[in-house]
Amino acid sequence: FNTQGLGILASPDDSNRFLYIDDIRTPSLIASWNVAHSDGMQVRPGDRIVAINEARGAYTMLTEIQAHKTGSFLRLLIEPSEPLLSDELVELFGCDARIGGGVFANGTTCGSSVGRLLCGCSH
Repeated sequence: FNTQGLGILASPDDSNRFLYIDDIRTPSLIASWNVAHSDGMQVRPGDRIVAINEARGAYTMLTEIQAHKTGSFLRLLIEPSEPLLSDELVELFGCDARIGGGVFANGTTCGSSVGRLLCGCSH
């Protein structure tokens, strides 16, 4: 298994609901993730961490990270600081905001609340 650290420097937002990623250190697990994934899936400074495992709230998430033991898992839910570009949406989800009415691989349409949450499009 990998013994690298997570590699994220993060700080709470003003409402203490999220953690904003200030920096990504190398070598680290997140830096390795970024090398292995396309631009649309990479973690970047400015992105916000919404949840870690089931923990939500900035200080609860920080506690979750601090309680992390070697060999255990951390699952991060991260929202990008910038909306994905249409080409990335087509590649990732099958949603093409340029033509409207895109449908995801699971059959969910972009016009649904789930679709808008994933891609940020308005159709």
